[in-house]
Amino acid sequence: MSPSPLPAPALAVTEKSISGALAKDSNGNPSICATPATKSTFLTTDPQAGVWLTFDGAHNGDVLAFRWIHPSGTVDAYQPTTRLNFNGSGCAAWFISVNGGPPAAETGVWQVEVQINGDYLLALPFTIR
Repeated sequence: MSPSPLPAPALAVTEKSISGALAKDSNGNPSICATPATKSTFLTTDPQAGVWLTFDGAHNGDVLAFRWIHPSGTVDAYQPTTRLNFNGSGCAAWFISVNGGPPAAETGVWQVEVQINGDYLLALPFTIR
C-alpha cells in the first residue's frame, strides 16, 4: 500500500498592509502587486480603506474572502470573495467605501479579516475617525 499524499501547503502571506489606494505604476495606472502606501487611520471623508497582500503557495480555485468587522463587533454585510485562477505567488487587494458607506457612520477601530477557503488567514485593524 502506498502512503497517502501529503496535503498541499497552505497559502502563506509574504506582505500585508492597510491602505487607502493601490500603488500606481510608472504610467499612473493602479498596480495590484506594487506595495501601496500604508495608512491605518482614515477620516469619514476618505473615499475608501482597504487591505493589500502578497502571498506564496496559492492553488487554482483557492477562495480569498474579506470580512469587514465594525468597532461594535458586527460583521459588515459587504464580504467580497475572489477565486484564484493560478498556482504559486500573487497579490490581492480589496477596499470598502468609507465616505457614504457604513464606516463613516460608525467611527472607531475596524478590522478586516482575510480568510482562505473559509479558514482564518489574517486580520488587520484600522481606525476611522
